[in-house]
Amino acid sequence: MSKAQFTPGPWRLVKAEYPDEGGYVEPRVFSDADPDNPQFICSMGVRDGATEEANGYLVAAAPEMYAALKEVWELLESGKLVRDISRYAQPGWALEQRSVVRTLASIDAALAKAVRP
Repeated sequence: MSKAQFTPGPWRLVKAEYPDEGGYVEPRVFSDADPDNPQFICSMGVRDGATEEANGYLVAAAPEMYAALKEVWELLESGKLVRDISRYAQPGWALEQRSVVRTLASIDAALAKAVRP
């Protein structure tokens, strides 16, 4: 897997308020990797406010979500996190595992998407 090149976290959402311009609020995401010098990541723009704010919180959580998924993937690869095969001989067990395989494929794709050049 490629090395992540994005700005280190943690990231946080800041609501920039513009009272002189109609009172709108623009959600912005900053990195606090250096608390003395927060780094601007992105702005969500302004449409209906609630959607942009929700998008901002999702973007701000990205570094932690990436780290958590990467840790799960590494546990799987190392064999420390294993699936339960105690029901292996029961009917339907193999079919139930398709969702596990799809989820693992989604994790792999999400991690790759985050570090794609």
